[in-house]
Amino acid sequence: MDREAREQYAVVIQAKDMAGQIGGLSGSTTINITLTDVNDNPPKFLQKNHQLYVPESAQVGKPVGKIKAYDDDIGVNAEIKYSIVNGDGTSTFNISTDKETREGIISLKKPLNYERKKSYTLIIEGSNPHTDGRFSHLGPFKDTTTLKIIIGDVDEPPVFSMSSYIMDVYENAEVGTVVGAVTAQDPDSLNKPIRQTDQSHVPVAIHVLDVNDNPPELSTEDDVIICETSRPGQVIQTVTAMDKDDFANGPQFFFSFPDDLPVNPNFTLRNNEVIVVLFITLRRSKKEPLIISEEDIRENVVTYDDEGGGEEDTEAFDISALRNPAAAEDLKFRRDVRPDIQTAPRNSPPLVLDGVNVHDFIKQRLIEADLDTSVPPYDSLQTYAYEGHGSLAGSISSLDSATTHSEQDYNYLCDWGPEFQKLAELYGEEESEQTT
Repeated sequence: MDREAREQYAVVIQAKDMAGQIGGLSGSTTINITLTDVNDNPPKFLQKNHQLYVPESAQVGKPVGKIKAYDDDIGVNAEIKYSIVNGDGTSTFNISTDKETREGIISLKKPLNYERKKSYTLIIEGSNPHTDGRFSHLGPFKDTTTLKIIIGDVDEPPVFSMSSYIMDVYENAEVGTVVGAVTAQDPDSLNKPIRQTDQSHVPVAIHVLDVNDNPPELSTEDDVIICETSRPGQVIQTVTAMDKDDFANGPQFFFSFPDDLPVNPNFTLRNNEVIVVLFITLRRSKKEPLIISEEDIRENVVTYDDEGGGEEDTEAFDISALRNPAAAEDLKFRRDVRPDIQTAPRNSPPLVLDGVNVHDFIKQRLIEADLDTSVPPYDSLQTYAYEGHGSLAGSISSLDSATTHSEQDYNYLCDWGPEFQKLAELYGEEESEQTT
């Protein structure tokens, strides 16, 4: 049986009893028989040679043609696998199978160029991927055909010799100077001259080269102010410069004083260190500065007598002695006035001078004077003197006493030492006269 020739059969079957004798009963039925397919037919191309036209402008990856082989089987037994087994276009074209239509789809693997190759020949094979070994004796289940592909010429635009151009020109080049050249060719076979109908583009980059046409410019032009006491070698200014030209025509700079100007011996310039240093110390005068030290300060305590007799002692006296006056004796009554009678003791607080300064001492004396009822008016002149704590006499007031002559005793002057010997003799004579 051959399914490809007849796929279905109908068989009528009859059954009789009584061994088929006359008078027996019978019955019949119809059986429909359908033949199943087996892969016993190879694929076949209807033609041994095929031809295909493809323009050179065809896009890569896009289908450019179809080819088909036929198989009398059905289902999976009719599936066909297409492949390019030989030819000069195996690297340019590709073929795949459309499972629905069972056609071979030819596509482009790389661009075509009519001027380089005008045709290709492909040997295409169609085979069954599912074969049955029981029918291998029927021959190979595949078939081949020859496909010739004709490449069609297309009017192409001009092609530049390079994908991009880079040109250099100096910035001081004159008008009309040739910067560079751009070349293009027409890939068409007739080598037609370039026409405006076919256009192509190419980027051209032009680099302008620098020329040393800008002088350096000093970055600092301000006046520099220095002290007359500046030391020789001291950096007084850092000089920098800038150049608008490119680096090759700019730094490194050379610094120097102009040749057309007189040389100033007071200053020098260190090149490449871009600093100006003081070479000679400048002074407006040769005088040394006045230096005053605290240790050099001295004050003179000038002593005057009550009658304004003038200066008696100008010996240098250290002012520090007044900063911490020694402790005074018991508070004494004022001796700058001479009351008629002895005043009664006052209830003022005792005056202690240990650890106090002159300000507190004078202030306490002022309070004492304000409380004394026997003193002269406030606008009268009061004279005080303060003796250092190292003196045997201690602090003394006016030579006048707060008591009467009869009550005054000057014998204590003899105990003060030879410095007061003359004073003791004078008051000793006065006391003798009063006694007489």
